[in-house]
Amino acid sequence: MNNTEFDIGQIVDETFELNKKNNVFNSVQEEIIPKDVPGVIFKVRRSLYYTHLQCSESSNLRVDFNNSSSWNESDDDIEIHFWETRSFHDAKTLARKFNEFKLLKKTDHRYGFQNHSRFWYLDQPEPNRVRLLFENKIVNLNAPTCLGPLGDASLAKYYFSKLGKLISHDMGYRKILTNNKALIFEFSDSENMSNFKDWLKDISDSDLEIFNHENYRTDQINYLSTKTYFYELSIISKFWKHVSKLIR
Repeated sequence: MNNTEFDIGQIVDETFELNKKNNVFNSVQEEIIPKDVPGVIFKVRRSLYYTHLQCSESSNLRVDFNNSSSWNESDDDIEIHFWETRSFHDAKTLARKFNEFKLLKKTDHRYGFQNHSRFWYLDQPEPNRVRLLFENKIVNLNAPTCLGPLGDASLAKYYFSKLGKLISHDMGYRKILTNNKALIFEFSDSENMSNFKDWLKDISDSDLEIFNHENYRTDQINYLSTKTYFYELSIISKFWKHVSKLIR
């Protein structure tokens, strides 16, 4: 391993460790005046038939929030909010994910949605199996197992297939089954299944300690890319939990 590879790995791990230590970063949001930190500025526009999000990343929330006239327009149907992030890259990730996100209201008090993502649901169809469903039609925001619009199903299938070899032994699953709309994780140990299910339900609070660092030495690129994917899932989930409270 050359010095360049070592430095990249060290930087990534130090970044995750710093994020873990600063896990109170988003504990207080929606202050009147933003701080001089990166983040997302977003509009919530409500109508009779839908709720519409518009998001923009910012390298300095205080400057952009106060100086951008386009975000300060007067409209009774628009609410303007901001969300602090740990880095500009995180802000960019969230803005790219949620800009022009539209929830369509249904007469039965459920929601459809119009964007390029899928909502994820978690259930347990059998005693030794956990299932992750990807839905692109009707969304029930009040379902306790609704994880939110966390991303593309094909990416999820790819990275979850890699995850089994990288996570700690007390969460490992025996095998993973796939179809067009779901991932099914099969476990031989009930404690492993419970640990894995609890982690996935609370992925927004994941500190990424599930990763077995011994695997870094054997497959660095796969280890780092998979860890980065699940870090992005955690920040998307955290932001979605906040936004979903605003738009219900």
